[in-house]
Amino acid sequence: MSTASCRHDIIPRPRYFKRQPGYFTLNQNTEIVADKVSEGTAKYLSDCLAPAMGFRLPVRTNKNTRNSNVIILGILPGRKELGGEGYELSARPQSVRIAAGEPAGLFYACQTLRQMLPAEIISPARAESPPWRLPCSEIRDFPRFPWRGLMLDTARYFHPKDFILRYIDLMAFYKMNRLHLHLNDTQSWTLEIKKYPRLTDPATRWPPGEKERGSYSRSDMREIVKYAAARQVMVIPEFDLPGHARAILNAYPELICSHIPRPAGSHDYGEMCAGKEEVYDFIGNVLDEITAVFDSPYIHIGGDEYGGWDWEKCPDCQRRITTENLEAEDTPELRKLFKNCQGSPRKYLLYRYMMRRVARMVTDRKRIPVLWDDLAWRGKFPEKSVIMQWHCRGAYDWMQNADTPENPAREAAEAGRAAVVAPHSHYYFDYLHGGALLKRLYEFDPVPRGLAANRHSFILGPHACSWERRPADVDWKVFPRLLILAEKGWAAKSLSCWDDFRQRLEKHLPRLQRLGVRCAKPLAWPRKELFFQWKAPAGAGWQTSWLINEIIAGNGEFKAEVSITRVKGEKIAAGLELAVDGHEFAPCQAAGNHEHKRAKYLFRFRIKEYKPESLYRLRLSLHGNEKSPLCGKVLVRKSNKQNA
Repeated sequence: MSTASCRHDIIPRPRYFKRQPGYFTLNQNTEIVADKVSEGTAKYLSDCLAPAMGFRLPVRTNKNTRNSNVIILGILPGRKELGGEGYELSARPQSVRIAAGEPAGLFYACQTLRQMLPAEIISPARAESPPWRLPCSEIRDFPRFPWRGLMLDTARYFHPKDFILRYIDLMAFYKMNRLHLHLNDTQSWTLEIKKYPRLTDPATRWPPGEKERGSYSRSDMREIVKYAAARQVMVIPEFDLPGHARAILNAYPELICSHIPRPAGSHDYGEMCAGKEEVYDFIGNVLDEITAVFDSPYIHIGGDEYGGWDWEKCPDCQRRITTENLEAEDTPELRKLFKNCQGSPRKYLLYRYMMRRVARMVTDRKRIPVLWDDLAWRGKFPEKSVIMQWHCRGAYDWMQNADTPENPAREAAEAGRAAVVAPHSHYYFDYLHGGALLKRLYEFDPVPRGLAANRHSFILGPHACSWERRPADVDWKVFPRLLILAEKGWAAKSLSCWDDFRQRLEKHLPRLQRLGVRCAKPLAWPRKELFFQWKAPAGAGWQTSWLINEIIAGNGEFKAEVSITRVKGEKIAAGLELAVDGHEFAPCQAAGNHEHKRAKYLFRFRIKEYKPESLYRLRLSLHGNEKSPLCGKVLVRKSNKQNA
């Protein structure tokens, strides 16, 4: 089959597809026949098809049916070439036969079947449609990666149970299989823990009593886990530590370093104490309750963005450094990487001790620890752990004030650790909107460049993250980008073709609409211009910034026009700066003029060494608006000048 085009609209693209003459038509005489192992999947398929068709296909377990219009599901043990999630689907005018080595493969075959039917089949109520038919074809399919994931941030803005269930269905429709729930952060803790009831007390949330925070009961979360399992989605909880723990510390201040004052309701403290033994008792007790609710083999333990300000002066923490001989692990490389970091310049000593100890606590409970990448490891990751990449090679680590020297996923794989690929440059879907930079995203491959072929198996797969989004905003941030991640996680690399995918995506946009998804409109890249509006409060100085990758697809000169609504009697100074991958902002070349009621400033900047994986950001700075708030616009365009 050519990589340039295919004769179907299926996402993700099957590994092998061959069109055959004719159609199989579903009608009121159609039956679904399944063996005992497949019966649950057969009933699921019948349930999915019934609302739109207006009638239900009966499920039989008698293989000797005489019906000539039948869908047959069956497990064929020993089909190792299909793996645990692969399947074969053969559609003929009289029958559709689906076979797989394991139930997951049958389930994914059903998603393929649903996508082959008219788009109206996913309607929640009876739909007027042409005949319910699918093209006769031969399909053999299995995924490239075992991990195809999405993270939802339930701590900063609570996502109700029904919202989570809806996203499980959307993920399953596109053969995604890992749902990662970020359960705690500065703002709130979201899972009922019986031993520590104050964790979910509204008074411990930040801001106190904030209505956009919430929590799940154990029964609610068990329902989510069970619902997901029936759709081949594994729910992975994240207990984020040692940082992002202010809601925990507000509820149980005894977990703070001993020397820190604890005024009621304060959120000025940072991490959990790394020295107190009672902190590890708390972590162990919480892990016991998490593992009682989640059956996932993976438990995410966080490990990102820690400062260690408190550790430096805490007697318990300093005693821990001595008693555990942590300085023996110090190296000149670590001291150099952390010398300009935010927080304590030797925080990595206690960080590595704490995360390794918590990782062992997870493995002691027969689970696998997952943690965010960090500069502290330098290849010496916790044993039996999975590393979730979020930094990119060469990108600026704002917490450590240093460049990331290696691709963390490659570094983990070369150290013999499994890695999940979630670089913020491509897979943080809270950046921009769901229709932006689709071609750039599609052309990004999850396997790091330069990784030896015998290490590719350590790359588990791609993983998207949706941070800090209200439920109403998640759809248009995530879609249609999530379909690209689904394709890159499942389809063979040899079949990757942007033009073909773009055509299939166009056919799926009406389907997403029928599924109730507020999908962002796909936009051409690069765009001809970018337009931003802003409002600045009164004050001595103010800054804001925007990602501008949507207008950059190569080297060139660009111009930006900053318009400011002026306030009589005030002299406003404006500056514009460019940063690449978070590195220090460099001033753009400025030239400007003032008009009667508005101030306009013109800036130019040049991209000399374009990098497709880099993030480009403009920062606007204002000075002189001490008395009154300001508002304005920024228009960015590519210059007509040719580059040398």
